[in-house]
Amino acid sequence: MFNAEFSDTFISIVLTVLEYVLGYLLIFRNAGDDDDYTKRNIIGALFDAVLTLAVIYLMGRDIFVGENDLINAAILSAVVVGIGEWFFHRYLDNNVFDEKPDP
Repeated sequence: MFNAEFSDTFISIVLTVLEYVLGYLLIFRNAGDDDDYTKRNIIGALFDAVLTLAVIYLMGRDIFVGENDLINAAILSAVVVGIGEWFFHRYLDNNVFDEKPDP
């Protein structure tokens, strides 16, 4: 579709799977207390940003040979993903994960 090669989307597929398994199921759900949403959200968003930076940079070195601005692209992507994850974690905490203690 749109003449894009599979290698161009492969990083997104790997990042999505890793962030779901590691970021949401392991880190976000188990970080901090259930009552301390802010701590869980900070830990989860930082983890997602660092994972994004690492995956894009490390995989991009092999896929996009000769790209001079790869580190800039990885940093920008990590910042955007980190900010987006902050809001997405809020949605998950309020609407998806229902393990909150009864008052």
